[in-house]
Amino acid sequence: MLYLAALVLLPILFFWRVLTPNALDRGSFPQGDFADQFYAFAHFAYEELAQGRLPLWNPFTFAGHPFIADVQSAVFYPPSLIVMAVSWLAGGFSLYVLEWQAVLHFSLAGILMFLFSRRELIGAWPTGHNPRVPVLAAFIVALVFVFGGYLTSYPSQQLAILETDVWLPLVLLCVSVSCSRAARRATLLAGLFLGVALLAGHPQSLLFVWVVTLAYTVFHGRRHGLPWRALVLRLFVMLVIALGVSAIQWIPSLEFMQQSSRSSLTYDDYARGFELQDPLQLLLPGSVSVYSPLYVGILPLALALCALWLPRRPARPAVFWLVLALFALALSFGGNLFLYPLLYLFAPGFALFRQQERAAFIFSFALAMLSGYGALAIGRALPAGAQRRLRSFQRLSLAALAGAALLFVLLYLAWLGAQLGRESPFRAASSQAAWLVLMLLLLCTVFWMRQCGRLRRARLLAAIAGVVVLDLFTVNQHTNFQPLAPEAQTRPPAILEPVLADRTVFRTFNEYRLPGSFGDTYRISDTWGASPLRLARYEQFHNLPMERIWSLLNVKYVITWRKSLGDMGMQSEVVAEAKVSDTETTYVHRLLRVSPRAALVSQVDTATSGEDALRRLSAPDFEFARQTVLESPQAIQPSSGAAGNIVLISQAPNASTWSVNANSQAVFVLSENFYSGWRSFVDGHEAQVLRADSVLLAVVVPSGEHRVEFVFDPISVKLGAGISALSLMVLAALGFAGLQGGRRRRRNSK
Repeated sequence: MLYLAALVLLPILFFWRVLTPNALDRGSFPQGDFADQFYAFAHFAYEELAQGRLPLWNPFTFAGHPFIADVQSAVFYPPSLIVMAVSWLAGGFSLYVLEWQAVLHFSLAGILMFLFSRRELIGAWPTGHNPRVPVLAAFIVALVFVFGGYLTSYPSQQLAILETDVWLPLVLLCVSVSCSRAARRATLLAGLFLGVALLAGHPQSLLFVWVVTLAYTVFHGRRHGLPWRALVLRLFVMLVIALGVSAIQWIPSLEFMQQSSRSSLTYDDYARGFELQDPLQLLLPGSVSVYSPLYVGILPLALALCALWLPRRPARPAVFWLVLALFALALSFGGNLFLYPLLYLFAPGFALFRQQERAAFIFSFALAMLSGYGALAIGRALPAGAQRRLRSFQRLSLAALAGAALLFVLLYLAWLGAQLGRESPFRAASSQAAWLVLMLLLLCTVFWMRQCGRLRRARLLAAIAGVVVLDLFTVNQHTNFQPLAPEAQTRPPAILEPVLADRTVFRTFNEYRLPGSFGDTYRISDTWGASPLRLARYEQFHNLPMERIWSLLNVKYVITWRKSLGDMGMQSEVVAEAKVSDTETTYVHRLLRVSPRAALVSQVDTATSGEDALRRLSAPDFEFARQTVLESPQAIQPSSGAAGNIVLISQAPNASTWSVNANSQAVFVLSENFYSGWRSFVDGHEAQVLRADSVLLAVVVPSGEHRVEFVFDPISVKLGAGISALSLMVLAALGFAGLQGGRRRRRNSK
């Protein structure tokens, strides 16, 4: 319990300046994806759930976005739902609450990694020896995994990565237990937790979790003598359960991805990864970039080498983790090494995701496990051969210390000679070299103490754990921190005051002056957003002239660096401005001519394709309030006068209701992004939803007065919800049957 308590509290200590209630000391995660995307998503989901609505459609970004189908929305991720429920009871959701959610996932990662590695290391520890050694080794593994350079770099900003990665140790723990013939039901739990990882919302990280799970299941199962048929069956059951319980998320997401712009990316987009100099991070964190995802600490790296060096023959699990680490390291270089092209061509899933450097997750995980086996090697009595290898390793460590000291001296002299002060690159490099010298000195001290027997082995491992904390906390604690309170990141900027005060129906156009998903945060309808997934047709739509886009999308305010919009042929007035720098100012323009959110038109043109529709929309005389271009032929009688008038009755993110008075049969066009799942009703009777003006919604209405409704009600969500509910019921029934069977066996054994 002491170790578990430490693993809960240490992440809170690591992020103390983010969590402290003292406003003078408190900061936050840096401005970026954490606040601009993940908080914006979570805030919108919370607002909708708090009002009793499922957040199916988001009207505040991309002129309408299938929110629940965007996998990174993670609406159904269980820990997020718990946090939102607690926030609702406590009175509100904030960026500070989301930061707590992230930090507690670090605690969860530590606990789960400790439980998994403890089981593995105890299994490799001789019976009758000091039982504290493998437990301390598992504690070191958990520290390396949680506070190493990977989890404290990208995932702190990309919350979906963190919340996916943390479930790998628990999945592997269930797989390990399931390899015992008396505990096959653990396979069901492994599938369940894989499903939870899928609901966390980062498919690429889930692919890595699955790759490690597959490799570990085969390796561990064969070690325990399981036949191939049993292993394939276990993997199949895990995959089916994971897909079943998470169907409510992945079925809508799959539908969305088929219509998204991701399908148009090329190999060059996917093949980006680490540069060949990035392994310098292993010894000199911060030498290549701000983040050092390959850094696991100097002592853990030495322990990983000990796991392979000290035993006469390395343990088979240590070799397994070594092979996995080397595979992940090679993959993380993307197209810079030849492994990724092979996987891109022949391995399912690897041609779907960018940024191959995220494979550093597997590398970090495997190296953490290797450090645990190295701690076991240090903590056991060594035969004569191992003693000789330990002494040679100690000599190598001393040589490395001498080399690092020489490097520090050279860099320090270069810094003094350059006379560039604190801005000199030699200053940062000499600081990194100085830290390497200190860590290598501590490493040599550890080996000397082990060689001389000055400390009992359990106490020596406890000292190593302390050095690991010192190393990783010192190097990584400032990586994702800025001295800015979280409230300052989410407070509406002053230039939005006239926009927020406007009660009419409109959209804004944000020319990269505010965070991409500011509309989610402040509930302002915008034409763009921060999600990497967006509809391909909507991206193509933005090839139109900008003034035509503004007209079709009901844009009233333009947030831009331009002082005047006259060169674009638009009349406007500046209603707010803010100085960004000495040479840069942000202006908020209010357009003097604004097209309505909805229009009733009788002048209808037809297009044979999306490209044809865009060509017709580019015509100089096209006007949204009078004309429309449909991609399905409709028999509409042209009218010489006005088509009629419309009045908005009610509006919610997932639906809107309008009163329509048509002079003759006409087309009602709603400036909302077209997507499968929209349904329309005229006087309560369902009518066909049409694609108008390439990306907008439309429905034909007869002459006279009518009530027109648009409702976003996708069948994919209903199908996914049904499959998930059925899967959970089957799992519950199997679990209950297993408990009952276990009770009967215990009664019979008595």
